[in-house]
Amino acid sequence: MNPIDFSVILVNWNTAEMTLKAIASVWEDARKSSLSVEIFVVDNGSTDDSVARIREVYPEVYLLENTHNLGFARAVNRALWKATGETVLLLNTDAILRPGSLREFQKTFQGDDRIGMAGGALVSPDGSKQNCVAPFPSLVTELINKSLLRSFSKRHRSKVPDGVTEPFEVDSVIGASLAIRGKTLAAIGGLDERFFFFFEETDWCYQCRKLGWTVVCVAQAMVDHGHGESSKPVLVDTR
Repeated sequence: MNPIDFSVILVNWNTAEMTLKAIASVWEDARKSSLSVEIFVVDNGSTDDSVARIREVYPEVYLLENTHNLGFARAVNRALWKATGETVLLLNTDAILRPGSLREFQKTFQGDDRIGMAGGALVSPDGSKQNCVAPFPSLVTELINKSLLRSFSKRHRSKVPDGVTEPFEVDSVIGASLAIRGKTLAAIGGLDERFFFFFEETDWCYQCRKLGWTVVCVAQAMVDHGHGESSKPVLVDTR
């Protein structure tokens, strides 16, 4: 039996319509690229009709239900250990894969064994580039309070540079579309569950680089991103 190319994980919390569109984009891209995928949706205790709608429209999706909102990291980890794909892709529910994105992620990992993680090039609804990479916080930023740290993080994120078409190395990528090699996942483990929402992907990228892999942004893996729509229903504290 041939291995599955991608395991795609989405965390849903009262975002049924967006989640259905995100799932549709994954199936469509996989079909056009002749790639095999399995999709996991972890529902974080939604109070809308998310679970019923996802189950009705996409019965082939693996739907994992939490009784309450466990936070992003814990929800993702539930699916990570069930995933069997050679590559695991975390995808926000407000993100839509453009055709060819999965193939670009696959080519990136196959082309360089040193790459452990890869992020997509995020695009806003108006077609403009979105910030998709970020440096690691410094010692100074670790000492300031949480609200200022979040502000620092947003200010220091950056977009794919103009003219860049090849994957390029970065400190960390934004978790709206984050792919991880299966071997890397086995080595570094899941997301740190001490992070409820935000910064867990930064820590993951740090752990990846600490063990010798590189992290890249894949300029040709383009992802339309609603820029935080999936996180609007809940205000959370971080760190």
